[in-house]
Amino acid sequence: MLSPEGKGDNTRLQYAIGGYAGYIMQPGKEQERAAAVRAYTKALPKLSNDELRDFLIGQLQLIGNDEAVAPLSTYLKSERLADPLRVHWQ
Repeated sequence: MLSPEGKGDNTRLQYAIGGYAGYIMQPGKEQERAAAVRAYTKALPKLSNDELRDFLIGQLQLIGNDEAVAPLSTYLKSERLADPLRVHWQ
């Protein structure tokens, strides 16, 4: 549901996804967290651009577990995606 830059406003959706990340990091929410990791890693290759992938990778930095490692390794080849925080703060 995320739209490429200039094609829609993702503000509300990104805010909701970020809030959900905080919610599933609470004790007792391990199943929800695992489901989110699976959903986010499945969505990454389907996104239309690196800015959207950057957002989901940032969420995975918060909620990720061992299950996220293999799918994320694909993006280590990308200078833009290998370290999203570095790109944002330059």
